[in-house]
Amino acid sequence: LTHSLTTRLLRFTQLTHLSTMSAATSEDVAPLSSPLVENDQLSVEDVSLSPAVVATSAPLDTQNANSPSSTDELVASFEELRPATPTEPSEELLTTASTTDEDAAEEAEEEYADEEEDCAEDHPHEQVTDDQEERQTEDMRVSEETDRAADDATTSSTADEVTSSPATASVASSSSAASPPLSPSLSTSSSSTATTATTTATTQKKSAEPSGQANGRMLGITPSGDRFWVPKTKDAISLNFREWSLTDYLQYSTALQVLLLAFDLPGWFFIVNFLFWRVCYNVGLGYLLHRQSHTRFLTSLFSSFKKRAPFNMYLRRMASSGMGPDYSYDEVPDEFNAWLCYRVLVDFVLANDVSAYVVFVLKYVVIDFPEEFSFLVISGYLLGLFLCCVTLWAKMDAYRVVKDFAWYWGDFFFLVEVSLTFDRVFALVPHPMYTIGYAFFYGAALLARSYTVLYVSLVAHLLQLIFLAAVEDPHIEKTYPEMAREQDPKKQTILYDKEHGYFRRDMIAFKNLDIFRSSDAFLILFLIYQIVVYLFTDLGPWFYGIQAMVWRLSHSIGLGFILHRQDNDQFWVKHFETSGGTKKDAFRSWKRIYNFSQVFTWVTFGLCALTLQQNDSFFSASFVTRQIFGLLLIALNVWSSVSTFEVLGDFGWFYGDFFIDEVPSTLYYTGIYRFLNNPDSVTGCAGLYGLALMSGSSLMFGLALTSQVCNWLFIYYVERPHIRRLHGDKVRKSAGSLQAAREIASEAITKLRSSDSGAKLLKRIETTSQKVNQVILEKTSTLREQILKKSN
Repeated sequence: LTHSLTTRLLRFTQLTHLSTMSAATSEDVAPLSSPLVENDQLSVEDVSLSPAVVATSAPLDTQNANSPSSTDELVASFEELRPATPTEPSEELLTTASTTDEDAAEEAEEEYADEEEDCAEDHPHEQVTDDQEERQTEDMRVSEETDRAADDATTSSTADEVTSSPATASVASSSSAASPPLSPSLSTSSSSTATTATTTATTQKKSAEPSGQANGRMLGITPSGDRFWVPKTKDAISLNFREWSLTDYLQYSTALQVLLLAFDLPGWFFIVNFLFWRVCYNVGLGYLLHRQSHTRFLTSLFSSFKKRAPFNMYLRRMASSGMGPDYSYDEVPDEFNAWLCYRVLVDFVLANDVSAYVVFVLKYVVIDFPEEFSFLVISGYLLGLFLCCVTLWAKMDAYRVVKDFAWYWGDFFFLVEVSLTFDRVFALVPHPMYTIGYAFFYGAALLARSYTVLYVSLVAHLLQLIFLAAVEDPHIEKTYPEMAREQDPKKQTILYDKEHGYFRRDMIAFKNLDIFRSSDAFLILFLIYQIVVYLFTDLGPWFYGIQAMVWRLSHSIGLGFILHRQDNDQFWVKHFETSGGTKKDAFRSWKRIYNFSQVFTWVTFGLCALTLQQNDSFFSASFVTRQIFGLLLIALNVWSSVSTFEVLGDFGWFYGDFFIDEVPSTLYYTGIYRFLNNPDSVTGCAGLYGLALMSGSSLMFGLALTSQVCNWLFIYYVERPHIRRLHGDKVRKSAGSLQAAREIASEAITKLRSSDSGAKLLKRIETTSQKVNQVILEKTSTLREQILKKSN
């Protein structure tokens, strides 16, 4: 039927085209009436062929020998084709036309089939394959969409013009009785409009390629550079049983470990059970992630198993478990499917790890309540509950920020077009998932009132921190190089040039120790002298206490005075220049004095702690607990110092901006400085408190507190004015952790105020605080009056 209609249409365009050409050369033929005014009759002059139609009709003119030559014959033929009257056709006429059209269509199909067979016999190499036929069908579909776009563009730009597709003629009409034919310029304009629409459609098709985010979906990028829309994944914790899949039931069935408590099993069994799953997590999963980060091990393993039919079926089920309608196993890359399968393994291991820990704690919990609920007992319970609540909040808030992608280490498999986020809990503390996210370990130990739970929890937390340092941190540094601060080549040349630089592998604590360097050799000899005096003399605790205080005052106050004078009038450099030295000599001397003073400030403090050590039983629970938490504080101090050095480098560690003017000082808020403005004032004395806790001496605690006060005075009167003078308004007023805490508190208060119960609670708190302040003011004024009366 389509072939028949197309044939008739081409015949009609042939007649009208020849009629137009004859009308241009003959003056005797009068034009027909307007097609829209007089009886819906179509004017020959109002028909203008598009270039495609002209090209199509030209061969027909040469092949059709019986085509009419005169205008009268053309008009007569045209009158035969159109109905005599504009009335509705009769039923008989419709039946006859339908039968004729069907017969013509069948004949056309038979002719088309014969032509295909002849073509296949003559040119067997040109036969169309199934793939080529699909591509041709796709090209035809794109062409039709382009034509529709051209039609819409032309229709919207000119309301009176109707531009047809290239297979038909362009017809124009107006409201006048005698409408002139379309000009060639207008036809060209229509053709250019169609071209413009085609270009626009192509541009829109290119712009539809994945980029950025759309409808909340992230754009994934594989290591090979392929881009894909990341399908929506299920939540890590779903309490809706209707949405659970087989893997969810398998994951939550691990809670059945609590049934082990019904059997009379020894305590060591529960310890081993928990440590087994903890090792599976930190060592097993950590090893797989390490291999994936360096060699794409898991992705390659998935691709190899995918090629095998039985394994591919199980992998498909595992990856598709819990996924939504926007996910297709065959359309996403292997990296994404490998990640989904790894997620199933992670869920199973982590669920067993948590269940085993809960069962272990329940085994060792002390059910007998104490006879007297003293302040320490009540405080222990409250602190335990608080730590558990902090962990729950930290985990939930961290999941809200990182979503499934980072929760399941997605960047080990593929990347997404998002930047690293330091928001809310991630702006509060570094690595919140592995720091405050494990506070419930210690909360559970307080609630269970068991040292066994505490020690096992410490071992488990230590394994988690090793996992962080050995697996995650190296991968983050390799994957996100933008986190590393770019080095200024000019600055590197000035500071580390072999001939004219300011640094020559200088000794930092005991790093870069060179026994052939006089300053290093003297430090080692003086250290040996201090140890010998401690071992072979009995000078008493007061001697070591005074010695530690003298070193602290000389380090914070004495060296602080030198830096203050150097910052104001270049006191230290001028002294060396007047003696024939240079700025480099002055800075070299300062570095050696500063490192020597810093080392022996800590050494003398440690010797004092050993002298004041209480003679407790080595195996007592209180002694072991003090040693453990003291070592943790020392480790915190060491980590803080190392993190500070990673940001400052040699130049900042030795206060180079006080001495070297050639190097511009830059203010950085990266690393540990993202959370603290000055880590040395907060965690820089944690090791001193750790030594005091290990010794169990109140005198050591007083020395640690005095040291922190001296350190704070050094920062307030020396460092802070110098930084403000160099950087002005760029200096951050409050630390990043404090800003994050304020934002979190402000958001929580806003939510409370939006609810009726929360507003009432805040009102009560405000009223109570006002009453307390009023009572304090009254008591203070009364006490002041009494003191004045006694003095008079």
